[in-house]
Amino acid sequence: MFRWALAVIAACSGAAAAFAEGEPGLLRRLEPRWQTEIPAEAGLKFSLHKGRVAVAEDGRVSFGLKLGSGSVSDEVVRSVLVTAAGSGEILQRPTIGDVEPDAPIVALAGGDFVVQAANPGRRNILELRRHAADGRLVFRSIRKLGAGEQNNRLLDALALANGRTIAMSEIGLGPNDTLIVDVLDPAGRSVWSYRMRVLLGSEFYSRLYMLTPDARRERVAISANGAGRLVGDPPYNTVLQSIAVTGRTGTVAKPVTLANDGEMRCSALAPDGRAVLGIVPSEATSTILRWYDASGRPGTSRTFAGADPCVIAMRADGVTLVARAPQKIMIFAADGAPLWRAELPAAADMIAWMPEGDVFAIHGAESGVRIVRYVPR
Repeated sequence: MFRWALAVIAACSGAAAAFAEGEPGLLRRLEPRWQTEIPAEAGLKFSLHKGRVAVAEDGRVSFGLKLGSGSVSDEVVRSVLVTAAGSGEILQRPTIGDVEPDAPIVALAGGDFVVQAANPGRRNILELRRHAADGRLVFRSIRKLGAGEQNNRLLDALALANGRTIAMSEIGLGPNDTLIVDVLDPAGRSVWSYRMRVLLGSEFYSRLYMLTPDARRERVAISANGAGRLVGDPPYNTVLQSIAVTGRTGTVAKPVTLANDGEMRCSALAPDGRAVLGIVPSEATSTILRWYDASGRPGTSRTFAGADPCVIAMRADGVTLVARAPQKIMIFAADGAPLWRAELPAAADMIAWMPEGDVFAIHGAESGVRIVRYVPR
């Protein structure tokens, strides 16, 4: 299973701007291959706040929905863990409770989910849970944190071999400037951890990626805005921090600096280490897309007007999907050359890339959500 796209298009209320004349790539049309409605319970609404989507090679899609009274800040009544077949059939949709409203539900390769338990009163406790696709609790992991670390939040997670999990969270008083990475054994015990300083107020753009393993070790990478400054106060420092995991230990490599001309707002890594970043300069009037080779050397750059929220997904062959604003999609070759672009017929809360090149989207609906698999024409 690949996490080819994990997307929440933030601030996506209102109409999206159409593509400007002269934007790169052939304009294509997206047609629904299928669509499925997922109704919410009467009087409640789904929230997809900061979710992560996983897409399997057979087309199965996993994602989480939070069920509440309609606001991200509301107390979450329940969370729904959804697994849909590549044909649109809902295979699983168990409900779980006691989930932190402002933390993502992370869908893992293999079908499981990682969630953060609710933290009433902002205690100095970080509680993570891993659930199977049917909702069964796989483990509960509880970490006690220090004074001033009660504003903690799960950011991302990946499934490792032999039932282990690597999870990345932010900690601090809020806004936060520290990431904590934990390798959890199959019972949820932390067997290795690492702390990393990041740009204060920019921690939520940090992501975890799985890299190609070597002969004896699994390898992951963190993309983050480096530490030491407030948002909007240049110079910036976007870094890739790779970690090799062997059994119960991790080895942290020297970080690679990728960019220093803006704040990284979105990123994607291929398993071989090639990267694409979405960078917003200090004046916040444009977005720079920049490609990097596996050693961190910059390649093609493309600048677009506006600082719309962005999400990037990269296939193993380097072909890249970029989603800007709630409806714009652009596809680029591995070298950054534009291939095609399209607009979704309605604003999407989540977007993912299917194995055959189709686009999966989750749209808000009056009484729930509507999931659609689009084929480009």
